[in-house]
Amino acid sequence: MIVKSFVNILSAMSLLWVTTTVFFTQTSFADSLQKSIFPVPRPIFFESLKPRSFDSILTYKKIEADIGFILYDIDSSKILEAINPSTQYPLASLTKLVTAKYANEILGPEHVFTTTIEAIGEENNGVLKGDFILRGGSDPTLSSDDFFRLVDNLWDIGLRKVEGRFIVDPSDTIYHREIEPGQPEYLSHNSSISGLNLNFNRLLFEWEKVDGIYSFNYQAKSENSNLDVSTTDVSLIEKKKIYQDNDYNGNNDNWFFEQSFLDKAKKRWLPVRNPANYAAELFWRIANDKGIELPKPEISYNSNQGKVLAEVRSKRLVENIELMLRYSNNLLSEAIGLSATKKLTGNKRKIKDSAKIMKSWLETKIGKYEGNFSDHSGLGVASKMSAYEFIQFFENLGWHKKSLNLMQNYKIKKTQSSILKNYTKVVKAKTGTLNYVGNTAGYIETKSGRKLFFVIFNSNLDQRNLLVRSERDNPPGANIWNKKIRSLHLDIINKWALKYN
Repeated sequence: MIVKSFVNILSAMSLLWVTTTVFFTQTSFADSLQKSIFPVPRPIFFESLKPRSFDSILTYKKIEADIGFILYDIDSSKILEAINPSTQYPLASLTKLVTAKYANEILGPEHVFTTTIEAIGEENNGVLKGDFILRGGSDPTLSSDDFFRLVDNLWDIGLRKVEGRFIVDPSDTIYHREIEPGQPEYLSHNSSISGLNLNFNRLLFEWEKVDGIYSFNYQAKSENSNLDVSTTDVSLIEKKKIYQDNDYNGNNDNWFFEQSFLDKAKKRWLPVRNPANYAAELFWRIANDKGIELPKPEISYNSNQGKVLAEVRSKRLVENIELMLRYSNNLLSEAIGLSATKKLTGNKRKIKDSAKIMKSWLETKIGKYEGNFSDHSGLGVASKMSAYEFIQFFENLGWHKKSLNLMQNYKIKKTQSSILKNYTKVVKAKTGTLNYVGNTAGYIETKSGRKLFFVIFNSNLDQRNLLVRSERDNPPGANIWNKKIRSLHLDIINKWALKYN
């Protein structure tokens, strides 16, 4: 049940800095999480620097939310402060921290994803009489630039023509049309997943209106190339017109938008719902433009293995994990998690089934886990964890010993940064955000050398559940709520940095 103000949560605490606080000292994981004592009052000298209390912050900002957090001392393995440590909260993108550790252990930090060009048949004088196969290897960072490199390699070995079939095989991973059905399907971060993922399975849709007539453009964009795409089409619909057609909103990459939707901007990223078709068209075009004559592509699953003519490899897993956490990329998270499960079990799995296996893996590390994973990215609100379980994950898997550098430096607002600048050496964090869900997990090293880890969960699921699917694309109320939560987290981190320096 949503707490209408943190004042209610903290009514027994009064003001955090002048009276009492709920916090845990000299507490190990074996001890009860119900102990609390009164802290030693801070010297008057710090009064001008102290952060505002929860009471004043939330009375002023009028935030309605649930809260759970833990502040943990790494060197002493003690919990210093906690509120609702055993309550389950939506993880959002903090799920990616678990996925990172899961994949790193199962696949290994040196793991790479490989995309291959294979041939079945005889090659003579630059002509292949047989099947030519583009086989995906689940690389989440595959780009059009990689296709150019593959084609250049084929040219260099003398291939000029294929007199057979051009097969595109995306079967390395089970195809998923989208990660989370509860999200609007035109959102690019709710991407499709397959064994062949090109340009993060998205394209740039741009439009212009001249004399009342729209012109549309669709481009596959990579670091070094922009290519027109014909596998996506957008049509206008009248307001409130209902479509029963199975092609409605993207089943076959045909999108239908109201004019009012297009009046809001001039461009946006659209997801590619048929990634194999998208990749097939682009590779076919790049090869033929180079002078390698290929027949029109056909999609085929579990095709026979052939002789490898060319290949491209992704960056090492440890580098892909860094990218995943830096950009909080959902496709990276799902591809990495699904690949880890495939190696662990020997079988391809759907996202939800793979997430359950990741949960079982976590239980082998921290014991009974009361939470849940519905995916590897946190895009679904059903992925949940308590603050206490998150700290157990952090401690038992030795996250801080190897992987804290993967977290990004915490973004500090200039108007509120004096405490963090004056009292900390390092502040790193990973955030997790959905509509009416705002979380932060991170690391603080104070100027005195104290090393602290924290996790803060906030959510308002009552308000979130009022949003229908079509309203979950940047609803104004949720944006305001999440902005206030981010400000609240900075105030909490300020408080801890000063108090425990």
